[in-house]
Amino acid sequence: MNDELAARVESAGMVLAGSLLAVNPAARFDAARGLWARGAWAHADVIGGGYGSRPSVTLDEIRALAAAGGPVDVHLMVDDVVGWLEALPTGLARVTIQSERLEADIGRLIALGRQRADAVWVGVDTAVAPTPQAVTGADGVLHMLVPPAVPGHSLDPQRLAALRADGGSPVGVDGGVRASDVGAIARSGASYVVIGRSLFTGPAAQKETSR
Repeated sequence: MNDELAARVESAGMVLAGSLLAVNPAARFDAARGLWARGAWAHADVIGGGYGSRPSVTLDEIRALAAAGGPVDVHLMVDDVVGWLEALPTGLARVTIQSERLEADIGRLIALGRQRADAVWVGVDTAVAPTPQAVTGADGVLHMLVPPAVPGHSLDPQRLAALRADGGSPVGVDGGVRASDVGAIARSGASYVVIGRSLFTGPAAQKETSR
């Protein structure tokens, strides 16, 4: 783990979440324990349907993480949100529902999510202005600083600028974050930062991930 980057996020007063998609499957549980040991969260991406067919953190892995007791945020970038919410274990700290392809009523999804997690956030593609209905009732908003579930992108400063206009719910950011971005992210008002490939280095790193 990049301890210097983690410390920079923490010293800026933000909660760090490590994206387990950036870690080889065999090392994910150890990575989660390392995050929890320093007060950080484990962020588990689930990708499918119209978001593509990239490898995801599996349901079995999520169950094991939830049973371990540390804070876990499951980020659903899928078409069948209801099916996934019903399958998730209880005891999660947060479920984040990506909003661009939602067909079910967001209020229903938030209610289902709260049966599994302490809080439900909505993920938004910051390049696309979300409708008020997409975030109504959510406990927070996760702004994607790269196209959701698309590998090979770095943080887009224009997306970060859009975050500054969000004066409502607590906000976090996800995608392409590097050490040089931490100061600007903190100034934007974010309280939660998801980092993957810049945080996890060495043999455990999953090189093909976008985060």
